[in-house]
Amino acid sequence: MRPIRYGALALAAAALTATMATAGEDWKAHKQDLRTELFVEADVDRDGALSVTEFAAVPDIMRRRFTEKRLAEVDTNGDGAVSLEEFLAAPPPHHRRGGCHGPGPGDEG
Repeated sequence: MRPIRYGALALAAAALTATMATAGEDWKAHKQDLRTELFVEADVDRDGALSVTEFAAVPDIMRRRFTEKRLAEVDTNGDGAVSLEEFLAAPPPHHRRGGCHGPGPGDEG
């Protein structure tokens, strides 16, 4: 096997850095789009500004969006409702293997 030369390694590192920078910019643009959609949804009177009432509704909109996304993930048969079987089969919404409480029952570790 041929050893990797410093030049090739530097080129690979530069390519990886460029890819990560592009991905970072894509993520920033995606976040900006999501925030714009959130603003537009909250701006009920369509005046281009959020009143106190509209601004106060932002967390509720975010919570509703999370709930809708989570329901779609758990609703495995796609009927728009979560059965007991689907509910029990789904991991908790903030479950992380080996999270702050260590491995849970059934986690292999």
